[in-house]
Amino acid sequence: MCFVGSAGCIQIFSGTVEHIVPMEKWLNVLDPAFNLHVRTDRIQSAWMVIKPTRTRGRIMSLEMFDTAGALACQLFGARAPGEGEREAWRRLIHDVIGANSPH
Repeated sequence: MCFVGSAGCIQIFSGTVEHIVPMEKWLNVLDPAFNLHVRTDRIQSAWMVIKPTRTRGRIMSLEMFDTAGALACQLFGARAPGEGEREAWRRLIHDVIGANSPH
């Protein structure tokens, strides 16, 4: 699930993306049901965030912040209503963060 907001609205997409097209400083998702355009040079940091919930245990997200410190995008693992997140999502987040963390 992808959450991207601006001053006027929040776009939420849940599903699989097929056409990811990098172009210079842009990372573009160009699917019929979802378009997203991210200026990669304006992403300052990305964080793995663990959010406790009352009914579904912990939920992990990957949250990206721009150079001004504002939240640019949140990614969550898709899950059925009332269910916890999938183990595959947790592994993916750990792999992404682990590959990019300072040692």
